[in-house]
Amino acid sequence: MLPLIKFLWLASMLIFLVILLVTYMYLPEQVNLFVAELGKIDKQIYFYSYLLILLVSNVSIIFLGKMLPFLPKNLILVPQKNEWLAEKNNEILLFKNLNYWVKGLGFIINIFLIISLLSIYTLNDSFVKYPTTWLYLLIPILFVGWFVVYFNNFSSPPKD
Repeated sequence: MLPLIKFLWLASMLIFLVILLVTYMYLPEQVNLFVAELGKIDKQIYFYSYLLILLVSNVSIIFLGKMLPFLPKNLILVPQKNEWLAEKNNEILLFKNLNYWVKGLGFIINIFLIISLLSIYTLNDSFVKYPTTWLYLLIPILFVGWFVVYFNNFSSPPKD
């Protein structure tokens, strides 16, 4: 399951980039971000802003995942922390699993960015109307589900 999370995270970045390029091609020169006329920006600003958001969010995810082993032990918030940190093998497995869990958060953030791209495209295109409003309900469900996975995976260390 853990390599699947990394694959989904990487695939969501690629899907985001494809959707960003497609929307960039078909959007008008002035992109509406809101229903009102006050929310118009230039198409290039839209493109590079979303690219920067993707870059910053995913580099932050990578950085957070790599920095977890160097955090002070009292800042590691996992259930049964003392049992996880008691043996070196369990500690290595803990940080590996935490790194994958953080990448799963990155996947959810990327899904949110993809939904927002589709919403902006729908707002600006008069011919294509994707029903994206309900997709925003998916994000809190994914976050809650991912935290359930967190407590499920880290509630007890692996037994030898």
